[in-house]
Amino acid sequence: MSETTNENSMDQYNEALENVKTLKTAASEAKAELRKFKKANKIRKADQIKDDEVKAEFTALEEAVTTTQDALEEAKTAAQELKPVKQRGGGGTYGYGQIKDAETGEMRDLTSKEKKKWRTHARKVAKKEEGVASAVPFDPTYFDPKPAKKAEPKEEAPAADAETDAPAPASKKRRKAKAE
Repeated sequence: MSETTNENSMDQYNEALENVKTLKTAASEAKAELRKFKKANKIRKADQIKDDEVKAEFTALEEAVTTTQDALEEAKTAAQELKPVKQRGGGGTYGYGQIKDAETGEMRDLTSKEKKKWRTHARKVAKKEEGVASAVPFDPTYFDPKPAKKAEPKEEAPAADAETDAPAPASKKRRKAKAE
């Protein structure tokens, strides 16, 4: 059903564009007629006209120009309103699911920071598997809190033998003091 609605809206948009084109040509023709009339009657300003017949024809031509201009503007706005919205691929390339909120326990959408973290993870997984990041299936457990690591006691390094240890070099100041 959405395909037929989409096709109907495209048809309406195309009809609106055709209407705009015809009104553009009508407006340019009306302007051309007014220019020709002005040139033929040597008119520069409307208040210079003294003949009533010429003045009536001039005002009629001016009104035709303004009405076609107004109709053209209305048609442009109508076409703009009918223009279909382009769907961009940015939001649909990665599959984001819902996760369980740790505080409330309810399912919720990801925040922008979590989405960014998921995209980074998906790219890393895809790089390892030599695949596409958008093909990595969403894992809702990825955002679950990880258990804290237990601190393991560090092993001490074995003590060095006293015979093999060389004496530490004296600092430069001590060397200078001894040399004097």
